Amino acid sequence: MFRIIELLGLLAPVAAGILLIRYRQRSRTAFGWGITGCVLAALASGIGVVGERASVVLGLGSGAGVDGMLEQMGTWAWVRFLLLVVGVALLVVAALVHRREGHRPTGWIVGGVVLAAVGVGVRALAAPDIDREWLTVMVELGMETVEAALLGLGVFLLAVAAMANRAGPDTHPEPTVLARRAGMAAWHLYTTYRGGRHE
Repeated sequence: MFRIIELLGLLAPVAAGILLIRYRQRSRTAFGWGITGCVLAALASGIGVVGERASVVLGLGSGAGVDGMLEQMGTWAWVRFLLLVVGVALLVVAALVHRREGHRPTGWIVGGVVLAAVGVGVRALAAPDIDREWLTVMVELGMETVEAALLGLGVFLLAVAAMANRAGPDTHPEPTVLARRAGMAAWHLYTTYRGGRHE
């Protein structure tokens, strides 16, 4: 389960960028804002993976112990967090610009912002005080993974919103339709995976 959540956080900004590229002809302005936000979000996800591993390796190698490891992880986490927040803000701009009145996909925008806000809330939570230091590290890693997954999903929903309800020369189905199909496929894959593990 932990790996699935981590993978979700990594792939969501990439999927959002692919969606924006596919629908870029609908609005060059929205595409510019949106793809910049997706690049920042994808960079943040990469920093999260590299930073967590680097913190563990450097903490063990330098003899700084668990406290040093947690401090390094905290630094990487804040860098990733700031990049994700800026990325989300740019995607909100992308979803709002260059639109006719009454054509805003409000539900998708609100959904993306709510998921991102919950991710921000996870970052604001303090890890519980646990006597065992390695358990504290695992809880920190888990919280950062959940944060990245929520922010990544928020990025994806906002990318859908950026290109939804726009007229364009392409003949692709509405991005909201593709997003729903992707969500159903992901849920089916997850339930199949869970069912296979319990057999």
